[in-house]
Amino acid sequence: MIEAYFQRVAGCRTLNQINAVHIAMTNVMTPMEALAVRDRLAGGSWMFPAENVGADGSASLTAMLATHMEKIVGDFVEAGKERAEVFQRVPVARDVWLFSRGGERSGKTLIIAFTGNADRLMMPTPTFMQHLDADAVDVLMLVDRSKEGYRRGLGGIAESIEGLILALPRLGEAQRYRRIVTAGTSGGGLPAVLAGLKLGVDAVMAVGCRSPHAGRWQDLPGVGLGGAELLVAWHGETAAKGISIVHGAQHAQDAAAAEEIAKLVPARVVPVSVTGVEVQHNALYPLVRAGRFSPFLREHLGV
Repeated sequence: MIEAYFQRVAGCRTLNQINAVHIAMTNVMTPMEALAVRDRLAGGSWMFPAENVGADGSASLTAMLATHMEKIVGDFVEAGKERAEVFQRVPVARDVWLFSRGGERSGKTLIIAFTGNADRLMMPTPTFMQHLDADAVDVLMLVDRSKEGYRRGLGGIAESIEGLILALPRLGEAQRYRRIVTAGTSGGGLPAVLAGLKLGVDAVMAVGCRSPHAGRWQDLPGVGLGGAELLVAWHGETAAKGISIVHGAQHAQDAAAAEEIAKLVPARVVPVSVTGVEVQHNALYPLVRAGRFSPFLREHLGV
């Protein structure tokens, strides 16, 4: 990943290309990889190719990337740890990765994580992983590049949200874990709730959910029901525990969607407030900056 990051960035010709590559790569980086990239940029051992942008451009773009990586690694401090968590990234299927330290899983919790349209969990992936204990937690991370909110499943796995959810225990080898929880942000929020209900998991944390009554959630492909109907039907099938529907305190649309979900299934609506900050759709990153994200994960996911 580290060499791939520098190779892909070096092939860019515009600022937009650089930003797109940087975001895409940090969306799947581990904390150790982010630290290594930061150190190489900060140490001056790599410079953006001058033949692409000139000497001045090389210096400024290299400094920009260094600043971006310094910010990610700087967020690690808020997790209150002296060392980067040692996760490894293992491809499971197309657009599905397992982040794990390895070793015996019988005492661990598996987080099944549904990213949103930004292909991350409201923060760079290394930041999210750094707030977990790699000895106690693995993460099965899903990315829906179609931006369909998993309503049509995922390519190569299933063509419906129900088929995708039913495939998750196999993909994540769920039987090997002590606990299973689901988490999702934005377009992945409602899928995380549905997966939690269908699989009967130990906890659910869904952030910035879409309304289950929205047009896009009606007559789901391969299911024949709408999002609201599916919530009610699957709640009747299983006994998922501890469903938290999280929203930014200053985001009226997400607050309304959270209340709509809570009218359909037993769930706790959790508004996020941070002193001096207007918490909008991204309700998680302000918690990172406030040093409150680790306890928030413990409270709502038990990790």
